[in-house]
Amino acid sequence: MLSKTIKNRLYLAYLCVLAITIIFCGYAQSIDSMDVVERADVKKSTEKTRNVDVNIEIYSPASSKSPQFSDRVKMSNKDSVSDLLRSLRSDNVITYEVTLYTDRTEINHVNNIYPQVGEEWRVFVDGKDITSQLSSVNLENNKTYVLKLIHI
Repeated sequence: MLSKTIKNRLYLAYLCVLAITIIFCGYAQSIDSMDVVERADVKKSTEKTRNVDVNIEIYSPASSKSPQFSDRVKMSNKDSVSDLLRSLRSDNVITYEVTLYTDRTEINHVNNIYPQVGEEWRVFVDGKDITSQLSSVNLENNKTYVLKLIHI
């Protein structure tokens, strides 16, 4: 077994570690919490805020030739497509639900029309699918944003 001097040294080392731990815990608890401040956007936009007129159209399978819903909306050029959809939802013009994943954006339903197997709701502008960038694409004047239920 261990000799008496080794046991005494281990006991002393244990007491030192215990004392240091107690002192450290007391010190850590006495420190005031740190305020977290979000940084302002580093990239300042030189573009002026302007009002834009945009069109929104919704096509479902039942209305593939003409839109089921169409509206002209005034917003700001700093607003995103996501802001446009939220504005329409808050005004009770349309209903929709979006699920954001790390790799994609999924629109679950629009006006209580749920996609069947092999279908998805997508958002298009100038024929380009922008569904995964709803929050990052800003509105442009006289553009038409189309929500369409498509077969994949």
